[in-house]
Amino acid sequence: MLTFSGLGLEYGWVAINISPLQFNQPNFLTTIRRTLDVAGLPAHRLELELTKGMLMDEAAAAIGTLRNLQNSYISVFIDDIGTGFPA
Repeated sequence: MLTFSGLGLEYGWVAINISPLQFNQPNFLTTIRRTLDVAGLPAHRLELELTKGMLMDEAAAAIGTLRNLQNSYISVFIDDIGTGFPA
């Protein structure tokens, strides 16, 4: 399998949209860490994009997952802020 370093590429940022189904999987963080290892991408170069709705639906569980991502140096961006509200 080719990796970033194996291709001689400099590390950039990789942004991935995450679905609620993926985010709520019990092995979500393990899957992310394994994928980073296989790709040879440092965790601090990964940005996960989540929607505010998926965080609000299961807020208590989401907080734990967000803390684990933070402890793994993975950035999280929240999309759709302000959508669905009158201007």
